[in-house]
Amino acid sequence: MVGKRITVLVLAVVSIFIIQGCKPKQSAIKVLPQAKTSYQTISDSKKKALIIAIGHYYKETLWKDIHSLSDTGIMKESLGRQGFNQFMILCDSQATKEGILKAFEEFSKWLNPNDVAVVHISSHGQQIEDDNNEEADRLDEAIACANSPMLPNKGYKGELHLRDDELGIELAKLSAKLGSGGDLLVLLDACYSGTGTRGPGSFRGGAKPIVSEGFELDTEDETVGLNSSATRGSSNSSAPMTVISASKANQKNKEYKDSCGSLSLAFYKASQKLSPRSTYQAFFSELQREMAVLIPYQIPTMEGESNRYVFGGRARDQEAFYSIEQLFGNDLKLNAGSMMGLVKGSIIEVHKAGAERPSAETLVSKGKVYWADQFSARAELEVDIGKDRYAYWVFAKKKKFGDLNVGLSLLAIDDATERKALENILTTSPLVELRDSDNELYLISSEGGYALHWVKDSSLFRKGLKAADLSQALDYHVQGQYLKALEFTYSEFNMELSFIPVIAEKINGKWLVKDSLSISSFMHQGLPSFKPGDRAILRVKNKCDYSLYFNMIYLDPNGEFTLYIPKKKRSGVWDEYMVKAHDSLDISYMLTFGEPSKGIEMFKLFASSEPLNFGPIFSGSMSRGSINSELDQLFYKVNSMTRGEEPKFIDTQSKATTTTLSFQVLP
Repeated sequence: MVGKRITVLVLAVVSIFIIQGCKPKQSAIKVLPQAKTSYQTISDSKKKALIIAIGHYYKETLWKDIHSLSDTGIMKESLGRQGFNQFMILCDSQATKEGILKAFEEFSKWLNPNDVAVVHISSHGQQIEDDNNEEADRLDEAIACANSPMLPNKGYKGELHLRDDELGIELAKLSAKLGSGGDLLVLLDACYSGTGTRGPGSFRGGAKPIVSEGFELDTEDETVGLNSSATRGSSNSSAPMTVISASKANQKNKEYKDSCGSLSLAFYKASQKLSPRSTYQAFFSELQREMAVLIPYQIPTMEGESNRYVFGGRARDQEAFYSIEQLFGNDLKLNAGSMMGLVKGSIIEVHKAGAERPSAETLVSKGKVYWADQFSARAELEVDIGKDRYAYWVFAKKKKFGDLNVGLSLLAIDDATERKALENILTTSPLVELRDSDNELYLISSEGGYALHWVKDSSLFRKGLKAADLSQALDYHVQGQYLKALEFTYSEFNMELSFIPVIAEKINGKWLVKDSLSISSFMHQGLPSFKPGDRAILRVKNKCDYSLYFNMIYLDPNGEFTLYIPKKKRSGVWDEYMVKAHDSLDISYMLTFGEPSKGIEMFKLFASSEPLNFGPIFSGSMSRGSINSELDQLFYKVNSMTRGEEPKFIDTQSKATTTTLSFQVLP
């Protein structure tokens, strides 16, 4: 068997899984002695992770290379911030089915009762005809191992793939080893869709299912992942398990900008808001929001008990920080770049390692990023801090949230005169960049007007547009995507947003609530899911010691947004919304869900200790000089992007917080 000989990447970890050579029979496991890391001050010996990343497949398998190795660094950084310091890593040609099963066996030996374990798998995925009649759609989901054929010969039964049943057995063993006091989180950054791949970019999976002759596929089935009983543990003495997958079974899992796994990056970003009070449901809602920013229309799924605390309540209340890869006095290189919000011009602060959040007592130096690529950045500091890179953590004082433009191609417009006229219209917007490559959208002539399509898969974005409407539609999209990505995480503020499904009756022209229902009946694969005609109200809960003011926006799957709260009274005065400390407020406006979603929809709440009023800003009736609060100032800039305002760098230590509630409407 021909395989690419590789060396496992080592990025400041305590215990590392080393593989020599490329054939399964040559594989051996070796644990290095304890090494110094940036996370040693917070390391927890009971937190351990197994990371399996397959980016380069054996050539004869015909699988396209993907960027799974990037995911190993992303996961080690995000888990390292949570105290994980023991990582077993299996990469590329060593991750055959035999190699993966051996890794699970060795990882189980690492575990002790009451440990917290994470299993992360980045690879291609594929569906295979069910071999035990347990699946409703008669298809098993399977991990495409390094030597798994994409187009096998007739008679192949999946011997070199890792089926979901087999994976479930291995995970159940880990769950049993952890015991009832442990916690197991599984992340699957792969996909099983058999719809093929259209358009540019790297997808994980996308190959046709492996089935026998005459097999009829159910293209509408959305089930994915392990048997539901597996996520509950094999017995009451086993650790509970949560499984998060990058996409539904009938969706493709697209890599983010051909650089890393979308789920891996979404996990990195969402984990920055973790605390001991975070439930898996709240964490998954944040992860869904991040995924909606990275890959619109791709919907991650979750199985398992969603109301329990992340890592069994042992998540650290830690403000996001970056580790130092290289340090030369007043010049340093960081293990984070534009993917993590650090770009040229970002302002950083260096603090003593172990600081939960920046403070004057831990501050060592300030600096500014002068160069950045996707996964690393270089910064110059105000003072020389020596050479011990492990003694410091770096916090972003000001960083970037989202892109401030959209790339658009006009190459599908054949008529040169028409194309030139469109260029003249679109170049007036500072948010639209006309490019021949690396675009998000492309324009075509359609039904007497124009239609915008996503480059990634040619799906429709907007149709029925006149030439004069194009700039506004694109500007609105950029503003919405920016607001979707924008996050504040002031540690002393904690707000919760939830749905209360209701039964309502219309009396004298008004809808009145007759009864409330449990949200658990409306959960589907970890996501609140409603049918057209269902009704609900929103509940805002203040879980901190301060009275907080809030406003709220609604964002559709395209990123377009509307102001949901505040509402304007008949008198012309805008309502003011405030929740007292440790109190809750039910929003009186009843939601009636309409047509099925094309992706994830969301409400986003912005809260501050200062009174907020986005209403006049969104309506265009307020000038910059009359705005007082920090959040109102930001929203003025977002609403003024088309006039050249650029809220490019945001103070991450602002006294504000954001909370997102994602949902979908099913057919």
